Amino acid sequence: MTDVVYQTEPGSRENLDPDRFLRAAKRLAVDNYNRHYNPDTDAALTMDDVFIVWFAKALGNWRAIVSSNVARGLLYDISYNGHRAEVTIDVFRRINNTKVAIERL
Repeated sequence: MTDVVYQTEPGSRENLDPDRFLRAAKRLAVDNYNRHYNPDTDAALTMDDVFIVWFAKALGNWRAIVSSNVARGLLYDISYNGHRAEVTIDVFRRINNTKVAIERL
């Protein structure tokens, strides 16, 4: 499920720099997790609990993958669409991790 979580006026991307985007991506992941977690079984996330797994900028768009050891395998794909001046969050869970012998490729 994809939610639009933040929208600004077109042209506001001039104020966006990589550090600001990465801080915002971490904050959005924390906020999203804390809106959906079960406080009876899990702890709330803090900014210190999350880290950037991957980050890229291409053609005016920014994208970061954010994760946490506390969030039990969740990955947050935070994308900024520079043309629409909007941010979306996609949340994924790793199902498995399988090694494949190089000879099988």
